[in-house]
Amino acid sequence: MSNEKLEICEEKNADVLTEEDELLQIIIGVDRLTTRHSFCQMCRIGGLLVSAEKIVDHGQFAQWIRNNFEFSYATAKRFMRFYKNGGYDGGYC
Repeated sequence: MSNEKLEICEEKNADVLTEEDELLQIIIGVDRLTTRHSFCQMCRIGGLLVSAEKIVDHGQFAQWIRNNFEFSYATAKRFMRFYKNGGYDGGYC
């Protein structure tokens, strides 16, 4: 994550975030969590990615993952599946 993106995002007022700003917040959140992959972090990453998938234009999510993260689309789907299949109910988050 570039410092420039982080500074721009942090300068914005949280009440007036555009979809692009919201996606940037998600990228920053995932970037901070991917340093270690504990169950809790995997769950949080999955939840953030589920949110992003709802915002990104239909059919563009895989490319958005490739453009913004060092992990693969398959790994992103694993994080999301963990979240959707009860990671949040299992006390990990």
